[in-house]
Amino acid sequence: MEPSHSAPSLHAHLSEMAGMEPGAALGRLVAAGCDRLPLPGHGATLARWRALAAVGAHDLSLAKLFEGHTDAHAILHEAGAAMGGRDALWGTWCAEPPDARLLLQAAPGGKAVLRGRKAWCSGAQAVSHAVVSCWNEAGEPMLAALDLRQDGVRVTGDGWHAVGMQGSGSVDVLFDGAAATPLAGPGFYVARAGFWHGGAGVAACWFGGA
Repeated sequence: MEPSHSAPSLHAHLSEMAGMEPGAALGRLVAAGCDRLPLPGHGATLARWRALAAVGAHDLSLAKLFEGHTDAHAILHEAGAAMGGRDALWGTWCAEPPDARLLLQAAPGGKAVLRGRKAWCSGAQAVSHAVVSCWNEAGEPMLAALDLRQDGVRVTGDGWHAVGMQGSGSVDVLFDGAAATPLAGPGFYVARAGFWHGGAGVAACWFGGA
């Protein structure tokens, strides 16, 4: 997938968003198509990292949200899944503290639901969808995607309150029977082709910030 906007276009959009709240800025970048980055590990990863670094140089809290959104796109592509519309704002929430794990349970009709607490959910008040790490009933690590605008999802004010990244809005989210779509099979998150390249995208954000 080729980016729809050149780096200068991305810089132009960023220059117009000085002082904008990170969630609103993410929405502006998505609406402009600036989130259509090359997929990690598909031959143009450097262009992807340069875009992430540019956002990091502008605002690290925005970069945290932008990186999660674009990582979700890459994960969904590798899983062969398509969820949400063109304007959907995604989070990727895969932190796994031992006291905040999600259980993915089978539900009637071949569906699945999520239960539990998820920590460090960046942009939880701003995004509409999320890819989350979770555990199935056999105790195997899984990924699932869901629309956050449903009963069974509650964004809290609890969690991480680091002053330097306060703008990322990283809080705990509670799930109580929220409908979700499993992505691929157990272990998919770390086994997929784009995992290591995608993980380095976080470093690209910090590089831009530095």
